[in-house]
Amino acid sequence: MRQVESVVSELRKRAKLVKPNNLKINEWVDRYLEDCTLNGKPVNILTQWCVSSMLKRRFKKQGGQFVPTKKELRVLQEEIPALLSLFSRNGFRVNWWITFNTTFIDAEGIPQTAYKEMLLGCFKGDSRVGVVFADWEDDVLGKKPEPDQAVLDNFLGHVSEGYFKLRVEQLSTWAQKESDWQKTTDELEKDVRYTTACEVAEAKLLTFRNPLFGKEDWLLIPLDDAEAYDSFTIPVNDFKRRIVPVLSLCPWRMNS
Repeated sequence: MRQVESVVSELRKRAKLVKPNNLKINEWVDRYLEDCTLNGKPVNILTQWCVSSMLKRRFKKQGGQFVPTKKELRVLQEEIPALLSLFSRNGFRVNWWITFNTTFIDAEGIPQTAYKEMLLGCFKGDSRVGVVFADWEDDVLGKKPEPDQAVLDNFLGHVSEGYFKLRVEQLSTWAQKESDWQKTTDELEKDVRYTTACEVAEAKLLTFRNPLFGKEDWLLIPLDDAEAYDSFTIPVNDFKRRIVPVLSLCPWRMNS
C-alpha cells in the first residue's frame, strides 16, 4: 500500500502545520484509503464551509462587498488543489463536496449569494476537477435543517452541564468579537440548546443516511477546529475518526 502510505504521510505532515496541537489523523483513515485502493472506489470527501451571521459585519466593513481574505485564497487556490494533486498522483480518484452550511441561528439577512459568488470566483480552472460546490439546504437537503427533538426535550440528559456552560461561554465570546449581537445569557443558552440539537441531528444524518455518499464511507476535511465537532460524538461516538484536519482554519474571518 505504498500509495496509501504516501498520501497519509503527507496528510499527517500537513495536519501538524495547521496547528501544533491539532487532532491526530486516526488510523481509520489509513484503512479507508486502503479499501478505496483495493476496490477501485473514489475517495469521498466532505468540507463544510460556514456561512454565519458574522458575514453581515464583514460585508459592511468591506464596503458592501466581499473581498477574499488571505486564508480564503490560500484554501481555494493553493491547499485544495495541492490535496487534489496529492491524491491524483498516487492513483486515487476524488469525489469532494464543499457545502455551504448556513448557521442554525440568526441566518436572516446574511448576504449569502454575494459570499458564495466571491468564493466560487476564487476557485477556477483545472483545480475544480473532482470538486462539487453545493448549498447544503437548497441543493442537498431541500429544506432547513431540523433539531433532534429528543435533545431539545431533555438537553442535560444528553449533554453535560460543563459542556453546556463551555458552549455558552464560547458563543458569548464569539458574539462580542465577530458579530453585532446584543443577546442576554438566557438567549445565548437557548441558541446553544437549539444549535447542539441541530448538530446531533446532522451527525446522525451524515453517518446513517448520508445524502451525498449513501452507504459509502467518507472523510471530513474541516475548515474549523476539530473541537467544533465534539457535539457530533453525542449520537456517534467515533464520528471524529474520519476528520482529516489539513486546511487552514476559519478562512472566513476578516483577520485571517
